[in-house]
Amino acid sequence: MMQLMFLLFLAAQVSAKGPSTFYVAPDGNDKNPGTKSQPFATIQKAQTHIHPGDTVYLRGGTYRLTDADITRSIRLYACVSLLDKSGDPGKYLNYFAYPGETPVFNYEAVKPKDQRVAAFYVTGSYIHLKGFEVTGVQVTIKTHTQSECFENHGSNNIYENLRMHDGMAIGFYLLEGSDNLILNCDAYRNFDYYSENGRGGNTDGFGCHPAAGSKGNVFRECRAWFNSDDGYDVINSHEATTFDHCWSFYNGYTPDFTSEGDGNGFKGGGFGSRPADQIPDPVPQTTVRFCLAVHNKASGFYSNHHITGSFWYNNTAYRNHIDFNMLNRLADNRTDVPGYKHVLENNLGYKGGSELANIDTSACHLKNNSFQLSTEPTEDDFISLDEAQLTKARNPDGSLPGITLLHPRAGSPFASMGCFPAATPATAATSATAASPATADNAWIPEIEQKPGANSRVYQNGDALIIDTKGGATVWYNKKLTGNFRIDYDRTILIDTGSNDRLSDCNQFWMAGDPHNPNLFTRTGKLEDYNNVDLYYVGMGGNTNKTTRFRKYGGGARTLIKEYLDAAHLLQKNRKYHITITVSNGTTAFLVDGSPWFTYTDPTPLTSGYFGFRSTWSRQMIKNFTVTQLP
Repeated sequence: MMQLMFLLFLAAQVSAKGPSTFYVAPDGNDKNPGTKSQPFATIQKAQTHIHPGDTVYLRGGTYRLTDADITRSIRLYACVSLLDKSGDPGKYLNYFAYPGETPVFNYEAVKPKDQRVAAFYVTGSYIHLKGFEVTGVQVTIKTHTQSECFENHGSNNIYENLRMHDGMAIGFYLLEGSDNLILNCDAYRNFDYYSENGRGGNTDGFGCHPAAGSKGNVFRECRAWFNSDDGYDVINSHEATTFDHCWSFYNGYTPDFTSEGDGNGFKGGGFGSRPADQIPDPVPQTTVRFCLAVHNKASGFYSNHHITGSFWYNNTAYRNHIDFNMLNRLADNRTDVPGYKHVLENNLGYKGGSELANIDTSACHLKNNSFQLSTEPTEDDFISLDEAQLTKARNPDGSLPGITLLHPRAGSPFASMGCFPAATPATAATSATAASPATADNAWIPEIEQKPGANSRVYQNGDALIIDTKGGATVWYNKKLTGNFRIDYDRTILIDTGSNDRLSDCNQFWMAGDPHNPNLFTRTGKLEDYNNVDLYYVGMGGNTNKTTRFRKYGGGARTLIKEYLDAAHLLQKNRKYHITITVSNGTTAFLVDGSPWFTYTDPTPLTSGYFGFRSTWSRQMIKNFTVTQLP
């Protein structure tokens, strides 16, 4: 009995232990304990020690890999770093660059005979890779082949602020796995001059080709340039992929603009020469939104013989051979036809060899695109055409640099179009960053106020929803709520080094509905756009953290129910607030950390509507969002 009690005590001690930290360095040794002063030499060794929630810091410097570092061969691949260990939800296995340092993994000496090279072959899930470079990955096979810097087969992984460059391999490649986020990554100057005809026809910046069931993969704020084939490619996909605020330029060329592979900016589908009975049913539809394609050899945005349409929202194309090429095929996967079932809204093309090609406009939905106007853009419609801005250094948080290239001038007839709109029509069917049509798979619908030069975005980072905007933003939960229910979530106003950090406006709407339009999601993110919406509204720390107020909107009135001005009811930076909202039989309550701040029995209660997170100019993190139906 005493032995059992001791074992239970020991288990409790182990389970109570906090996350551990390990270190890897170019001058490390795998016989070391992996401490800061005695680091490991390889990520592979570090993986044997970590558990969910732990972090491996990669020290700066160059790691020169050789064939001796190959961990295992899988299929045709020589896998150098094989990450096959998984974290847990909310407890990722973290492989991070040490703060302020840049680790560079060089694979020039990894040349296994008759094998493809995978620098990082990832089969685990809940893994977060951040802040390092992969360079010099080789191709050693003369026939049709490829190598990869990162190949993903796991789910819920985050690839953040990674640079894959100056090699012969595809930067990032996904075949399996769901809900992966590829965030703030760059793939550039990758060219396979060895295999086949030496033209680099298989070396894309980013390739996403998910198998059946591998859903929800998102590429956000990535850049691809001077890759010898395409910037982004989703050929042979069984599930849909989303590209959000990504840039693609100079693909299909070497840095001296020698013509090489295909050279499309965004290749949005297609199934090559597959027999018709091998085409997935339903055929996936790619979403490309707020993306930029500049001077790619072939098309900026290309449907690639796909067997249905895709969703193209607020994209800008400039100086591509064809800016928007919507070529489709019939279900036989043999017969090319003009594009059908495409949705194109708010797209902007300028100075392409052709602006729009291979499309049956009568079989597609087109709205507010530059190629629909009788007037063509001119240089005067843009603030800048300086392409040197495309390769500017990223912001300290890894986000895309602020640029003025291809920003329409306010007042231009094209001001509401493209990936840098100066204005967004209040009647637009989709918001400034809301993307695909509202579906059960699209849980959040963001509406973001666009401001010139601002870097505003809403994205998922692991299990957190991040609102990082310079202007107003509403992020709607895409499910109408009725009856009695309870909403819970954790919310933090982040104050650190972000460009939009500001202690203000932890706000929320609920029971929201537009009495004049059944489609609520038609606004631009400006607060005044919601004046005619019926809703309840709590603004915590409004007016630059001076007030906390509860209002009811209705009939154009914004009735103030209650207000706090004391410090106890204002915001604190980086504090996690647990917020609860209840609606029950005509009474709604708003609680913070279990304390009721507002309770209101409404004589004319709102009985159904949508919930939305609301902010103006701040960076916020939201976790653990739940909705519970009450009796």
